[in-house]
Amino acid sequence: MIKKYVNRLLIFQEVAGPPAKKTALASLFDDDDDDDDDDENTNNYMLFPVSQKELIKKEIHHYKSMPQNPMSESPLTFWKSKQDELPYLTSLSVKYLGIQASSVAAERVFSTTGDIVTATRSCLKSENVDSLVFLKKNLDT
Repeated sequence: MIKKYVNRLLIFQEVAGPPAKKTALASLFDDDDDDDDDDENTNNYMLFPVSQKELIKKEIHHYKSMPQNPMSESPLTFWKSKQDELPYLTSLSVKYLGIQASSVAAERVFSTTGDIVTATRSCLKSENVDSLVFLKKNLDT
């Protein structure tokens, strides 16, 4: 009975062709999210290749089962050493570890703008203020 169903399914797929591919983002946000946690041993064989969503789930599970990184170690060195083992999470770490965590740079620009636009120079056009701030920031270095 199961063999007949599988054979029909395979024949149907050959006739109908492969299903339309989803983008990586769409496959991550699918509604058919079955959080059965490790269903590795439930199937003795696989008819279809593992989806990217499943690979990401396994990678996250593997990451959570790893021993915690000491606080003294740099996160950059950790992710550099794990880039082959955890490729999806490493790409996310590169994206988010590069974000500046303080507003110091923005505060410096506002301070410079405050020095340029004083009460006596309040009639400056915005283009001129932008140019003066640009010159001030780039000529100081």
